[in-house]
Amino acid sequence: MATYVLDACALIAYLMDEPGADRIADIFDDAQHTTFIHAITLGEVYYDTHRFSGVETAQQVLTDIPNLPVTVVRDLSNTLLTNAGNFKATHRISYADAFVLALAQQHGGSVVTSDHHEFDPIAEETSLTFFWIR
Repeated sequence: MATYVLDACALIAYLMDEPGADRIADIFDDAQHTTFIHAITLGEVYYDTHRFSGVETAQQVLTDIPNLPVTVVRDLSNTLLTNAGNFKATHRISYADAFVLALAQQHGGSVVTSDHHEFDPIAEETSLTFFWIR
């Protein structure tokens, strides 16, 4: 059994059938896996979809999320906020990606991403694990 935490680019790749979508589908298809996404990451997916595909498509994405085998985490506890803040303060990453890292740390999960630009340095500097979709 494995635990995964999706970042925005991973979920967008899956939803828009971009390269790497098959790797996300493999995770979703295995009932032994637990997959999380933070609500802040969903906000990032929403605005990116809105910007590139329009508000109607973005709204549909939010409607479709509950049908996916992924748990949306809405935790904003001091522990998660502090851990996300620590990642943001010490690395050149987006605020939403700081929550991806904090959530992966909290659940002992692998970060699912294609974002080498933001995460390669963190993969080298931390004990977090990454599942690269491309």
